[in-house]
Amino acid sequence: MTKQLDICELLLRVPLFSSLNRNWCEILASSARVHRLLKNQFLYRRGDAATGVYLVAVGQIKASIPIARSRHGKVIEMFGAGDSFGETLMLLNHRHIVDAQALDDSVVIWLDKHDIEHILSLHAEFALKMLKNVSLRFETLLHDIETVSTHSASERVADYLLKQPRQGTQTQLKFSKCLIASRLGLQAESLSRALQRLTKDQLISVQGSHVEILNEQGLLLLNQSNH
Repeated sequence: MTKQLDICELLLRVPLFSSLNRNWCEILASSARVHRLLKNQFLYRRGDAATGVYLVAVGQIKASIPIARSRHGKVIEMFGAGDSFGETLMLLNHRHIVDAQALDDSVVIWLDKHDIEHILSLHAEFALKMLKNVSLRFETLLHDIETVSTHSASERVADYLLKQPRQGTQTQLKFSKCLIASRLGLQAESLSRALQRLTKDQLISVQGSHVEILNEQGLLLLNQSNH
């Protein structure tokens, strides 16, 4: 019962599941599995069956395409506490095309595909949220392809910083520079040089992992230079 209550409370704080009432949440929680992962442990590997949706309760998860002799592979996305993922291939009944690996000691909740599909068939608001979630991932993928194909390193970094959560003018690099660089299609050295360039142009200020946005309009203009 404690497990179900904890998972229900977690689900109701996540936008994708927030429209569900407690009865629906308890259905999902009754078959849910809790994965406790050590740092660098894999949640699943490329080619494994996509059998449900995953929700990060604690820690960080990296989704990446494995590349021989590459430590991080090609990073596609990084997920933190409160983020859900895995729904697209689950709905297609396809196998995973990326590895999912813990960046820190993490706790991830697995929600069963059959329970989710049952609720989708009966709950229009949840079905619409799921559709919007999948559509947003598709839009993000198209944007990433455009950015990597047409934008300079500085423009990619400016775009990334503008999308990070902020408190006032302050944001944080939540992941290592190697991971962020891979996510942006850059080498780590290119990411560092881009941060230095943006700092020199007085658009940002960087102290360790903390970044202050000094000139948001300047970053926006830089990001729009290809449009």
